[in-house]
Amino acid sequence: MLADETLLILGAGSSKTYNIPDGEKLKKLIIHLLKEDIDLRINLISSRVNESDIDRFLSDIETCNLKSIDDFINKSDNYIIGKILICYVLIKSEIQSDVNMTEENWLSEFWYILTRNISRNNFTRVFNKLKIITFNYDRTFEWFLFKALVGTFKLNVQEAYGIMHHLPILHVYGKLGSLPWEKSNLKRGLDENVASFSDIISISNAIRTIGETKLDDHLQSLIYDFINYSNSVYFLGFGFHESNLNILNLTKSINPISKIYGTAYSLDRFQKNTINIYNNGILKKLLPNNYTVYQYIKEIAPF
Repeated sequence: MLADETLLILGAGSSKTYNIPDGEKLKKLIIHLLKEDIDLRINLISSRVNESDIDRFLSDIETCNLKSIDDFINKSDNYIIGKILICYVLIKSEIQSDVNMTEENWLSEFWYILTRNISRNNFTRVFNKLKIITFNYDRTFEWFLFKALVGTFKLNVQEAYGIMHHLPILHVYGKLGSLPWEKSNLKRGLDENVASFSDIISISNAIRTIGETKLDDHLQSLIYDFINYSNSVYFLGFGFHESNLNILNLTKSINPISKIYGTAYSLDRFQKNTINIYNNGILKKLLPNNYTVYQYIKEIAPF
């Protein structure tokens, strides 16, 4: 069990371990599918997407010289197709992911931390003092916790649903549909495919992309509350994109007594210094850039 109020802020690097593509890989996969997947093109056209718009999207994304799909869509006037394609690829990736088969399973290490001093008699307290803000569309984090609850404490599905229903997690940009324990008409576990391509369209209509729209006031207020009421904040697999940092607005939302930690995998010293200066020194405890999320959770994180 966690010792104090803890917030995890998750970025694409936290899901990449589980074969969920990040923005850079997502762009490459989308280009490949638009060229090779005839069924995808047929489904798009059947969903009233003009074939000329599909061809223009493909041409634009191939020649944009931008690394990630996020940066491309943020500058594109054809973001509706982009969101459909993001959901199409990520839903397939969710289905094919297996959080228990990956070599660097940071979620398994985190589960060990969460279940310290937790038994079958007090398992309802396992998520006490935990909150999550995720900038990812995928639901691998929640799905792992659900499966771990069932397996560790020998719960039936309905018991586990009841615990998961109370897990405080915010998907800043939306997610790939609701999970079975959530209130929604479009529920899907990670081991289920969508019923039809129209479901992918519906899911794509419910997500946002970086810079697309301003967050609604209620969600923004919840984000600030999650940060402000946490004693320890951990950035895991987070890319520190300026738009995402603006949403968090740490200089306004952070509690002065909070401790902030985080991974900075692949960020060079200049990037980390820039991020730190931009946030008034708040992020000074970012780790050296050679630590993955798994290495950090297993060897360093002071939970």
